[in-house]
Amino acid sequence: MIRDWKQWEGQTVNGTFLLRQYLGGSAHSAVFLTERRGREPQRAVIKLIPADPATAGVQLSRWEATAKLSHPHLLRLFESGSCQLDRVVLLYVVMEYAEDNLAQILPHRALTPAEVRDLLEPALDALTFIHEKGLVHSRLKPSNVLAAQDQLKLSSDSLLRTGDTAGLAPPSAYDAPEVATGQILPASDAWSLGMTVMEALTQRLPACEGIAEPLPETVPAPFMGIAHCCLRLDPQRRCTVADIATRLQSAPSNSPQPSTVRIPAGSAKWRYILLVAAVVLVAAVWLGSRLLSRRPVNQPAGSVSSTPSAVSEPAARAETRSAAPEVEPAATDAAKPSAIKTRGERSSSRAAAPPSAPAVASSATSGGGADQGSVLQQVSPVVSKSAQNTISGTIRIRIKVLVDAAGNVESANFISAGPSKYFSRQAMQAAQQWKFSPDQATARAWILHFGFRRSGIEVDSEPVKP
Repeated sequence: MIRDWKQWEGQTVNGTFLLRQYLGGSAHSAVFLTERRGREPQRAVIKLIPADPATAGVQLSRWEATAKLSHPHLLRLFESGSCQLDRVVLLYVVMEYAEDNLAQILPHRALTPAEVRDLLEPALDALTFIHEKGLVHSRLKPSNVLAAQDQLKLSSDSLLRTGDTAGLAPPSAYDAPEVATGQILPASDAWSLGMTVMEALTQRLPACEGIAEPLPETVPAPFMGIAHCCLRLDPQRRCTVADIATRLQSAPSNSPQPSTVRIPAGSAKWRYILLVAAVVLVAAVWLGSRLLSRRPVNQPAGSVSSTPSAVSEPAARAETRSAAPEVEPAATDAAKPSAIKTRGERSSSRAAAPPSAPAVASSATSGGGADQGSVLQQVSPVVSKSAQNTISGTIRIRIKVLVDAAGNVESANFISAGPSKYFSRQAMQAAQQWKFSPDQATARAWILHFGFRRSGIEVDSEPVKP
């Protein structure tokens, strides 16, 4: 048992893989940031486990077999072997680098039903592939649901043959009851998936003994039914991956997010109070939208003023738009650059916006370089505070927009979408609201840069040279 894995930071495995940074681990394994050599060095991670002479050969053969598998929602394994650090014999496997994992999100917030659906679809695809190969994932849990290169992926270093328990890690809270008795089955993955789904929706695990404890009332269909089916004590009665996929496809994808307010069933007083509150809320939203969209009589249409009452209609719509985040571990890591590099040809200055409000700036107020007047209106994305709080470092998104003769954005496409669907979508919605000078002499194509941080949002732009 290794007590302090971090002590090996800076050492090199077999003269090839530098242990750059300790990323985390347990008493039985550790993961470090490393790099694969080549013409263009590639960032990767390396996992170390103590070598057990009785099972070392079996484990290495498993990793070698897994490295031959290819699936878009499985983390790739590159190479494996044995090594020795400070006279400790270890096994290692080098894997694809993943920016985030679900376990980093759940301490901050639960996922919405839409986010869980986005998570389940690729996860089920990967599990179907695994099970068809006669394999079992065996370690399905939030920390092994990852985001790598804008794709949701499952870890793959724990794949086992069905029924094979040699070298199986000690059971965790996510493991099915039969795992403790030495059985490992595809149905065991279904149990682990059910536990992961329930934690994603509620930020807690259900009772360990099946569904003896009532599941939270706020869990909507089809996820309540999926959880009940996955968490049956008898493995033969659990949902298969195909069953889960069928339940997911048969349910409407636009189910509203359930309320977390619990109301006594017979309480007319509470129903009356909520009805009054709803009427007041609707009236406030209507009145607020009218005030925001009101334009002074003597102000030309399309102009942007620095006064609050003259916010443009697209910006007013952005302020009242729902900002419920979608899935994706939105955080990035410290290895990513912390600031956008300055380019001499950029035309607009960076504008930092509060997390939950759009920033609308005109060329007269934003300052900048010689071409500043070409940008008439820049709009900062609208993001929720809860999503903003999940960020570590900076999430960077670049979008190329084509501008029509009137100065409006006629098309927008991602150059770099970043690791998060939610932040990508918010950036795209903002980009489509930018306005540029109608002067034909100005650039007709622009690259917009958005940088999301906990402290705010950076906005920048540069014209595309002909």
